[in-house]
Amino acid sequence: MGSIEQLIRDVEKVALDTNIIIYLLEQNHKFFSAARDVFDLIESGSVRGITSALALTEVLTRPYKMGDYTLANEYKLLFRYFPNFYMLDVDAMVSERAAWLRARYGLKTPDAIFAATALVGEADVFISNDSDLYKVEELKVINLDKLI
Repeated sequence: MGSIEQLIRDVEKVALDTNIIIYLLEQNHKFFSAARDVFDLIESGSVRGITSALALTEVLTRPYKMGDYTLANEYKLLFRYFPNFYMLDVDAMVSERAAWLRARYGLKTPDAIFAATALVGEADVFISNDSDLYKVEELKVINLDKLI
């Protein structure tokens, strides 16, 4: 398929699923390098990155479960201050689109919210490792697992 840089070189905006963010933050042995490449491109301004506010919920769950509030605060900093990376709220527009995606494709609610966020946020591609999202015809999905 190619490298992340080759796949998104002509892209202006990428939407990220939570798993990509977690791979970076937890330095996942298999996917860290690819996740870092995505965030390097976002940080440099080559592309803009978006994700759903739901990603914050998913990312903070593990540190809170461990009682590690310092780590949780570090994770929050990524969402607040990482250059060219933005969270979109789960507002009425995203919620309605998510319901439509759930009805049409049978997605789980979190997957539908992320897909809806990508669509409402006008992302050119959605980067995930969730194979269920390939059913969404309205999205161009890049699966990191296929790059490794």
